[in-house]
Amino acid sequence: MISIGLPGKFALSQSLIEREATGTDAPKIDFEIPASIMSCAKKRVNDYVAGRMAAHQAIASQTCNQFSAGQSLEVTRQANGMPSWPDPLVGSITHTKQFAWAVVGFQADLLGIGIDCEQIVSRRTSLDISELVATRDELDLIQSKFDFETSLTLCFSAKEAVYKTINPITNWPIDFRDLSVNTFNDSSLRIQLKPNRFDFTPAIGFDVGFEFADDHVFSWSLFPHSPISVDLTRHISSRQFYCTKNRSTVASI
Repeated sequence: MISIGLPGKFALSQSLIEREATGTDAPKIDFEIPASIMSCAKKRVNDYVAGRMAAHQAIASQTCNQFSAGQSLEVTRQANGMPSWPDPLVGSITHTKQFAWAVVGFQADLLGIGIDCEQIVSRRTSLDISELVATRDELDLIQSKFDFETSLTLCFSAKEAVYKTINPITNWPIDFRDLSVNTFNDSSLRIQLKPNRFDFTPAIGFDVGFEFADDHVFSWSLFPHSPISVDLTRHISSRQFYCTKNRSTVASI
């Protein structure tokens, strides 16, 4: 059983399902699968079910008195495909062929959470996508400790976690080249959203934790309440920024 060592500063809960070991591609479920998902290929349906199972297990492990009596704790789906978390929670879901992982916390503590899990990619895939994911300087920084394939996968996963942290708040079409890895150590990276993007002047920094297990990298990004998060929220509210431009990066590796 794999356990990811999330920071203890916030009241986080998580569920990590090993799909092949538990047979979660044919689960008993007690939540509704949207018609738009049911019409998809079997793999997409199984991914959705495994992710929602992890999310509901993570919610069930939260022991608090902040839920209303009779409140539905189901994680539903927004029109844009993003998970919709029941109040007062915020969370994130990720899945691979082998794992489904969900992390939840409280809106009182965090403006956003982003997690990502990726299997270490092959040399060929790394070469194919490297220019979309990272600069040479970023890869050189991470390759001071890991090989090229691991470095590329870690950089992708960490940036994806940051994207999943900030996009639900802003709806900004963030490209991976908008995110810069500034520092790196054995267990975390510092990633910065470049300043003056999307008409928001300050640079926003994210500390992204990571762990390796079973040929996978698990990454997480937390966005706690702070002066810059307050400024960002005000900026979004005042500008009413809605952007329909598609992301230009690869969506998954």
